[in-house]
Amino acid sequence: MTSVILMSRNYTVKQLDASTTDCLLQRIMKTQRLTAGKLSNYHTKIMMLWACELKSTSWWTDNPNLVRICVNLLHTLDAWLIDSHCRHYIINICNVFDTFENSLDTQYTANKLMLITRQLFCKWCISHYIHECAQLCPGSVLSLLVDYFSRTPHDGMHRIFVLQNALSAIVEWRLDMSRKFACLQFFTAQLTFMTFSSRTSLTLRSCLYCINGFAKTDQVLHASFAAIVFLHVAYKTTQG
Repeated sequence: MTSVILMSRNYTVKQLDASTTDCLLQRIMKTQRLTAGKLSNYHTKIMMLWACELKSTSWWTDNPNLVRICVNLLHTLDAWLIDSHCRHYIINICNVFDTFENSLDTQYTANKLMLITRQLFCKWCISHYIHECAQLCPGSVLSLLVDYFSRTPHDGMHRIFVLQNALSAIVEWRLDMSRKFACLQFFTAQLTFMTFSSRTSLTLRSCLYCINGFAKTDQVLHASFAAIVFLHVAYKTTQG
């Protein structure tokens, strides 16, 4: 679901692009049965580590098109597979493809990787990834994507319009659910703070440790915990 949101916006954060790309690559490798032989997600992870290391920031951000990035990396993996060479990211003298032989299975996988084009990748994203994301949404959102698949290939512009509406609906629903989930997490954290402060003997040292920790991570939780601590101290003072 995160990948759908990122595909619909011009994010320029290299870390987000890399993590989303890794997610999409693993997904297509699995659905296209590219990991049936010796090739696995482990090799994809190593390739992503090298991509983050060797590719410049501009490669990720100047044209933040995840389809272009994914297809480019799949073709890189194809070249490594044909050459039977993939240097381990941590152990430099280790070649993780050294056990790969120029077998029919290796050639078959390499050919499938090379045949993946931008058009094919886009179709896969729509029919597999985005469709699965839509199934998690309310029926009204899913019906938009069903309308896209029910159209004939000659309804070109209309299908694009329907797909854009479906994708926007998925993103909007996901963002709305994220906000609701964040509120739920916040209220749960508040309840945990109150339970903790009422059942535990708080000390000045423990309170300062927690307050300083929250100050570095989340300002809202920091203010909430500080307020609960002061209320707890005031209550104990009146009891004394």
